[in-house]
Amino acid sequence: RLGLLRCAVLLALTLPRASAVAPEGPSQQCADDAGPPWVDDVEHFGVHGDYFDASPASVVGDGDDCPAPLATACAAKGKRAAFLAGPIDCDETGWFCRIARQDGFVPSDGFRDSNYAHCNRTDADESDADGHCHGSDSDSTYGWWVRDHWFRGYAGLLTCCCDWQALKGLTNRCDYRRPVAIGKDLETCRDANEDHGMSYEGTCAAYADVAFDDPALRHDGASCWSVSKFADPEAAGIEEERTKDDSRAATSAAPRSRPRAFGGPATFFFILMDALLNLSRLWWQPLL
Repeated sequence: RLGLLRCAVLLALTLPRASAVAPEGPSQQCADDAGPPWVDDVEHFGVHGDYFDASPASVVGDGDDCPAPLATACAAKGKRAAFLAGPIDCDETGWFCRIARQDGFVPSDGFRDSNYAHCNRTDADESDADGHCHGSDSDSTYGWWVRDHWFRGYAGLLTCCCDWQALKGLTNRCDYRRPVAIGKDLETCRDANEDHGMSYEGTCAAYADVAFDDPALRHDGASCWSVSKFADPEAAGIEEERTKDDSRAATSAAPRSRPRAFGGPATFFFILMDALLNLSRLWWQPLL
């Protein structure tokens, strides 16, 4: 028995470590979320791949330093993967992201779903010209919103910050993504971005006495992060940015299936082997 255990440990140590699916489970992917089923990521993108690997998306900012809400994720998976998949730690104050037009990376049919204006505009409450805003009061929804809007082709410069309540006096409105619970909620969820009545519609006039303060423009920027050339180029119809890997075309158009909480057989196998690898590192030396 001890010999078999030693063999199992050695096998786990020699197998390639599986990349975590992006974002990490359990799933909050609803039926109308854009892109391929999360449960099939291993089959579509490989054991070590993430859905954004072949894209031109890049983090904004030099060096290896990460904002505090992403520090743990950066240490575990690197800066780019952390910015695009999380998880984030905003002390459960939630988050909000703004996608702005970016020269040289505009969808073929123009910027998509501009829905807000900043409160430092004189006509803010009559405008939606500043880009697309979306957020939540639940930290857990971050990676699922990113994935959905990535495959919707909402292309541009992505800037995200902690604190859903910080929208007051900053923007006139912002869409909301609700958290999705495992079980019946996940099984019946059509669209976590709609039909909840939770979007921010505070207006700028209601907070005229609040000084305009964009946390992304603060000197320390400690609670914000940005990604340049956000979105799947193919979904956005940005020809010059498309990858030469023809397999991604089939991936983006892959048929959807009802979301499952933790993934398909292959995904489950690699996650299981990754867990075994981590455990074995704790106790293989005494056994050998």
